Amino acid sequence: MPTQPNFDDPQVEEEWCLIQQEHVEWFLDLQAIQHGRIGEWPAFHIAPHLSVWAIESGVEENLLGWWVITGDLPTDYFSALDIHHPRQVLTAAADRWEKLLTNIEKGITDDEMTIEGLAEDKERQNILRVRIDLLRKTAEPDEFWKKFDEELEEN
Repeated sequence: MPTQPNFDDPQVEEEWCLIQQEHVEWFLDLQAIQHGRIGEWPAFHIAPHLSVWAIESGVEENLLGWWVITGDLPTDYFSALDIHHPRQVLTAAADRWEKLLTNIEKGITDDEMTIEGLAEDKERQNILRVRIDLLRKTAEPDEFWKKFDEELEEN
């Protein structure tokens, strides 16, 4: 049985982040949004589960325009006009995906987003519910985010 990568190893973590960055680049190329550069490192990440990337505006250089979340969950993007922090990205993703699942249960087409094949796949819906719960639990603890912001300011 192959051994699992040790994500506490900085090299393994860096390799995972680089793969996620490439995925973000691929994802953004498929979207109908104008964007600039992708952050060199995730704004927030928990390898190998999720990463949140700051994306430069496609209109004004050095201005935050978008956020992308990716990892072991759906890849999605959010405007930075109203979302100013990675913590808010986690909550926004959970809210959007929960709305999608609610609309699927009601048989309503979601105008905001779709995930191909999700409506027909109960197992994937259950996995998405678990991811939503984990995002909410990660976004919840104020003390964690206070420390995160303090460390961010120091760097």
